[in-house]
Amino acid sequence: MDDTFDEYFTRANPDPQPKEETWDSTMSKFIPLRNSERDRKLHDVSSLIGTMRVDMAKPNTQLTDHHNTQAKLANSASKSFLEGVDEAQIYLNHEGINKTIVDSSRYGIMLRDNETGTYTLALRGMRIDNPRDIWNASQLASGTNESKRIAIEMIDRVEAGGGQVERVVGHSMGGSDTMDISMERGIPGTAFDAPISPRMIVKNTLS
Repeated sequence: MDDTFDEYFTRANPDPQPKEETWDSTMSKFIPLRNSERDRKLHDVSSLIGTMRVDMAKPNTQLTDHHNTQAKLANSASKSFLEGVDEAQIYLNHEGINKTIVDSSRYGIMLRDNETGTYTLALRGMRIDNPRDIWNASQLASGTNESKRIAIEMIDRVEAGGGQVERVVGHSMGGSDTMDISMERGIPGTAFDAPISPRMIVKNTLS
């Protein structure tokens, strides 16, 4: 959201109008014949999500310190769910992240920056062995999922107390909620491996 979104997907053949269909052995991906710029945009997902105000790391490049920190916050949300809030806080301290967990749910944690007093909401990814997670993920496309509702409630509690949520960060299932919340609430977000639903694309296009 606050970072410039460069082209996200790397193309084996940068020509928008290749002369023939090709098979890219590097990406193990079939590249069909594209006859027009319009056709290229329809196939290029980056042209659809490039304006969604969500900060994504580019592939095949080293992550910045900013992205590394956000990834650790998303991981701490997973640790909180699997090992408990105390273990998640120990992990953050060990990684030198100067934030304190002040609220938690089964899907994420709210962290207060010990220097600025601002807040970050970190959301975890789906556990494939957890039926409740699977059911929740099945509702991502409609935006009626439990994890999004609970995340918004956590943000509301901070704002009701006069606090400011400066960023939402999430991985996978949590990344999808991150994009949704970022678009709805105007809060900067960092998403890792987030599924994108047609609803999000339409909503962003019409906004």
